[in-house]
Amino acid sequence: MTAPSTLQQSATSTRLVQFDGLRGLAALFVLLFHFSDIAGETSLFSRGYLAVDFFFMLSGFVLVPVFEAGRGGTSPTGLLMGRVTRFWPLLALGALIGALVHAADPRLPGTAGLLLAHLLLAPGGDPNLPLFPLNQAHWSLWCELLLNALHLWILRKLGMRALLCTAALCWLFAAVLAFGHGSLDVGAGPTTLIAGLFRATSAYAFGIVLRRSGAGQSAGAALPWWTAPAAMAVLMVAPPALGVPARYADPFVALLFIAIMACAAGARLPDKLVGPCQWLGALSFPLYAIHYPVLEVPKVLFAQPGEPAGLGLRLTALAAAPALALLLARSPLAAGLKLPRRAPSQLRHPA
Repeated sequence: MTAPSTLQQSATSTRLVQFDGLRGLAALFVLLFHFSDIAGETSLFSRGYLAVDFFFMLSGFVLVPVFEAGRGGTSPTGLLMGRVTRFWPLLALGALIGALVHAADPRLPGTAGLLLAHLLLAPGGDPNLPLFPLNQAHWSLWCELLLNALHLWILRKLGMRALLCTAALCWLFAAVLAFGHGSLDVGAGPTTLIAGLFRATSAYAFGIVLRRSGAGQSAGAALPWWTAPAAMAVLMVAPPALGVPARYADPFVALLFIAIMACAAGARLPDKLVGPCQWLGALSFPLYAIHYPVLEVPKVLFAQPGEPAGLGLRLTALAAAPALALLLARSPLAAGLKLPRRAPSQLRHPA
C-alpha cells in the first residue's frame, strides 16, 4: 500500500517526520526507566518500559509499504536479511559493551560464550538469567526481527478483519498475563517470553491495521502537532503519579498508543521542527541499542555488594549513554551492514 497522502514526509526522506521525533522521545523514556530500574528505585518514569510497545506499533505501521507494496522485486527472505543487517552492527556493539562491563562479574560466568550467543542473535534459556544477559534491552530487537518475519510470511496475507482479530486476541492474552505478572514489563526473561510475544504481536499488528486503514488522519489533522508527544508523556507518567497499579493501567496505555499514532499520522509539523525530529529519530536506535550496559557500569564496576552506586556515577552514565549514541548515529555503524545486491534479472520473485 502507498502511504496516505496526508502523511507529512520530509523533503529528503520517505519516513514520517513526526514519528522520528516520537521514536526519539520513546527511547528517552526507556533510558530514564532503566536509569531508575537498574538502581532499584521507583520514579515517575517507572512505566517507561511501555515505550517498547510504541516501538512495536510504530514498526508495524512504517513497514507496511516496505513489506506489502510489491516489495520492489525483493523476496521476503531478502527483506528480512535487510532488517537483520540493519540491526546487527549496533546490536553487536551493545553486546560487546555489555561483555566488557560484565567481564569480571561473578553473576554472569562464561562471558565469552554469552557474547557469542548475542552476536548470533541467540537468546539464552537459563530461567535465572535474562534472554540477553549482556544487554537486556536486546530482547525487544530480537523480537522485532521475529515480528518482521511473521509480517513477511503471514500477516501481510491476512485481511483486515483477521488482522484486527489477531491484534485484539494477542492484546487480551497479554493483558491477562500482565495482570498475573503485575505489569506489562514482560518478555526480557525466559519465564515471561510468551507474555512478551503476545504483547509485541498485538502492538505490531495494530500498527499494520492503522497504516492499512488510514484511520484517524482527519482527526489528527485537526489537532495541534504537539498533541501526540504530549499525550505520550501523560500516558507514561500519569499512572505511576496517580498510583494506578501497572497490572490495570498498562494494557490500556498500550492500547491508547493507537490514538497517539493516529494523531501523529495526520499532524502538520512546523518546518522548524523537522530538523529536531529527524535528529531525535537518528539518535533513537543507537541509544536503544547501547544504553543498558552503559547504565550498568556504576552498579557492576563501582558499587559495593549490596549497596547502590553513587548518584554522581549514575548521572555520569546517564549522560554518557546519549552522548555515545550521538556519536554512533553519525558513524557508518548506524547504517548497518551493506550486502551486495544481485542484478534485477537474478532476483527470484516469490510465487
